[in-house]
Amino acid sequence: MGRSEYKVQEKYCKGVSWSPEQEVSKRKAVKKNSGAMVQNAAGSVLLLLVVLLGPWPAPAQRESRHDKFLRQHLDFPKTNRDWDARRYCSLMMQRRGMTVDVCKPSNTFIHADHLAVHAICSTGGAYHSENYYDSSASFELTACRLVGGGSQRPPCNYRGKVSNQRIRVACLNGEPVHFKAPLLN
Repeated sequence: MGRSEYKVQEKYCKGVSWSPEQEVSKRKAVKKNSGAMVQNAAGSVLLLLVVLLGPWPAPAQRESRHDKFLRQHLDFPKTNRDWDARRYCSLMMQRRGMTVDVCKPSNTFIHADHLAVHAICSTGGAYHSENYYDSSASFELTACRLVGGGSQRPPCNYRGKVSNQRIRVACLNGEPVHFKAPLLN
C-alpha cells in the first residue's frame, strides 16, 4: 500500500487495525464490488438506451412473390393516361422500384382490376403447362423496354408500347406470381 493510500485509510479507519490477511480480503471484496458496479452500470445504460430509443425495429418482412407481381405489373386504373408511353414507362419503372441499382431491361404493366388478373389462375384462364395459365380475356398492357439495351445503371430511360392482348402468367397457390408474356390474339 502506498503512503497516500495509507493516510486515507488512517483518516477513515482510525483505531481499526487490519491484519495482512484482512487487508488482502478487503481488497478482493472491493475489486468484486467494483466489478459488479460496472456490470450494473452497463446494464443500466443499456436499459436507458432501450427506453430512450425504443425497442429494435422488427426486420422488414420479405415481399411475397404475389405482392412483387402486383407491384411490378399491376397499374389499375392506369396512372396518368395523358403521359406518352415513353414517359409513362420511365416514371413507373422508377416509382415501382425497378431502377434502384440496375435498370430492369423490360417490364409489362397490366391495366386491369386485380380480381380480373387473379381470375386467370382459376376461372378466367386456361392451364397451359407447368404452372402457367393463359388469360381468357384481353387486357390493356404497356410494355416497357430499356433504351440502349443491356443492364445499365440509373438514370434509366424506357420506350413503351401500348396494346390489348391476352397474357400468360405463372400461378402459385391460386395467385399470379410471374408475368410470362403477352399472347397473340
